[in-house]
Amino acid sequence: MQSPHGAAQDRMTRWTPAAAVLIALALSTQSGELGRALMPDPPYGLSILRLLLISLFDVALLLGLVWLTGVRPGAAWGSAGLTGAPLRGPVLAALAVFLPATVIAHVVAGGLASVEPQRLAWGAMGAPLAEEILYRGLALGVMVRLCGLPFWPSLVAPALNFGLAHLWQGETFAD
Repeated sequence: MQSPHGAAQDRMTRWTPAAAVLIALALSTQSGELGRALMPDPPYGLSILRLLLISLFDVALLLGLVWLTGVRPGAAWGSAGLTGAPLRGPVLAALAVFLPATVIAHVVAGGLASVEPQRLAWGAMGAPLAEEILYRGLALGVMVRLCGLPFWPSLVAPALNFGLAHLWQGETFAD
């Protein structure tokens, strides 16, 4: 039989990384504003770089906060299924579908004065991939595989954060 102190330690071991994930996801809802403040007017063609850096910051923040709880970043990355051969098939399939669609959208947007083709490409391919890695891959993987939390609460918590992050997103499609 486990002592009360051991049971409390076990709960802390399970919930601390999960709390770190939720904190990182909550902070990620504001990282876009931080990125725009730090790089307000990137030169033409580099707005996509700002978006990429913001997404990388969000992933690094989640991995860093989880690491502070004692979970190795490699274990967190692996819990998301982002290592080795199993990843190769889905990535190739996604590229086969989304790369041609992105190229077509880029060409079509080139004729529209109000749409930057780079932002359209990022919105069609880069942002969804980064969000899937952050919200579904890392967050869900850490909470279910590393923390041993039930699937449904682990699924709902990142989904709520994702919804909040997009609640006050732009007013038009181009935003």
